[in-house]
Amino acid sequence: MASSKRWIARTLVPGLVVILAGCQSTPSAATPGEVRAVISETMLASAVKEQDASALQQLEQSSAATSDAIKAIDIARDVALNNLNNAGCNGFKATRAILQEGGKVHLQRDFSQGPLASTNNPLDLGIQGEGFFMIQVLLPDGTRGVGYTRCGSFFVNASDNLVLVTGDGYQLSSPVTFFQGARHIEIAQDGTTSAVRPGSASKAKVAQLQLAVFSNPGGLKDLGDGIFIETDKSGKARETSPGQNGAGVFLSGYLESSNVDIARETVRLHLLNQWRAALLQAVGVNLR
Repeated sequence: MASSKRWIARTLVPGLVVILAGCQSTPSAATPGEVRAVISETMLASAVKEQDASALQQLEQSSAATSDAIKAIDIARDVALNNLNNAGCNGFKATRAILQEGGKVHLQRDFSQGPLASTNNPLDLGIQGEGFFMIQVLLPDGTRGVGYTRCGSFFVNASDNLVLVTGDGYQLSSPVTFFQGARHIEIAQDGTTSAVRPGSASKAKVAQLQLAVFSNPGGLKDLGDGIFIETDKSGKARETSPGQNGAGVFLSGYLESSNVDIARETVRLHLLNQWRAALLQAVGVNLR
C-alpha cells in the first residue's frame, strides 16, 4: 500500500536495519545484557533531565521545532521502555510511538499475534487468530463491565469457577462453573468445555466459551494487566463462537507471549538516546 510518508532506513549494527516512524525492522538478536545496558543508559539520561531544564527553557524560546523534537523523543523512549519492561508478560501488546512531522507523536497499539508457547496445562488457552476473552472488570467510572484480554491463563477456584489468573483474578463475563470434583477438564478449539463427573467415565459438556472481535481493536482503551475496554473508536464488541465470523480458535495448553520485538525495541531505544543527546549537545554549542 502506498504511503505519503518518507521512511528513513538506518543501519545501526550489521544485519539490522531500523525503519524510523514505526515501520517494520529486520529481526536481530539482542542479549539480556544488551537490553539491560540500553535501559540503564536511558534511566541515567532521564536522571539528568533537571540539568537539561535550563537549556530546554532557552531552547523553547530560540527553536520551538527542536524543543518539540526532544519532547517527542522522551515520549517515544518511555514507550520503548514500557514495551521492554513488559516483554515477558503473556498477552502483552506493544505500543508503537510513531514520530511525525512537527514533533508530534502518534501512539498506536499493535494487536498482532504474539508467539504461542506450549505449557502442557489444559487450562492455559492461546487464541490463534483474532479475538479476545471477555471478563468481568471494574470500569473507570466505578461500575461493573466487560473487559477484553488476550491472556488466557485460567484456573478453577475454590467455588469451582473458571477464573483468569491475571491481576486479582477475573471471572468470565458469562461465568463458567464446574460441578464439584470435576476431572479431566478439556477446552476444544471451538470453545466446547467439558469435564468428567465423579464416579463417571464419560465427559459432560459444561459450557461453550465465546470470543469478542472488534472492527478496530486499535481503538480499545488500556486498563492495565493486559486488559482493555471498548470505546467509540474500537466499536462495539461482537460476540461469536471461535472459528466463526473472523474469530480465531482456542489452543488448549498454550499461552500467547507478548508481541514485543526485543531486538527492535532495544535498538530503537539506543537510537532515541543518541538522537536526544545530539540535540542537547547542539543546544549547548548554540548557547555559548
